[in-house]
Amino acid sequence: MIGLSFRETMSGAYHLSTAPDVDRPMHFTVRASLPRLRSFLTNAVFSIDGEVSAEGFADHKVLHGTLCLDLFRGRILVYQFSFEGNDGLPYSFTGRKTLSEGSIVQAMTLLPGGIHDAQGHAVGRALLRFDVRGDLVKFLRSYRLVRS
Repeated sequence: MIGLSFRETMSGAYHLSTAPDVDRPMHFTVRASLPRLRSFLTNAVFSIDGEVSAEGFADHKVLHGTLCLDLFRGRILVYQFSFEGNDGLPYSFTGRKTLSEGSIVQAMTLLPGGIHDAQGHAVGRALLRFDVRGDLVKFLRSYRLVRS
């Protein structure tokens, strides 16, 4: 089978629920892998692995999760991944790009999301962006067809 992989970086800021007025830097870089290229046309679920940094909360932590693309029916991209915080506890991030809102460039480059603890309680919010000027060429060059 032929699959697809690529790398992506999103960066911006986050704040904890306990300090909603204090924004801190956050970014993540993932390698996304789809085992069957054919599923890209329906409801593609990429596995993602990489690193997340949320300053003071999760500095350079390994992440694992999924990127679900439903580009044709629901017009959404959902990022979900888990990671360990600096306190050693498990956390998760969920973010959603919705293609039906605003311009296509804004929709594809803006990722609002939430940070949750192991019980599913919201502990923070994030607003991340894809840097079109700085990362687009690197992003496009990262696409690879792979044998799975």
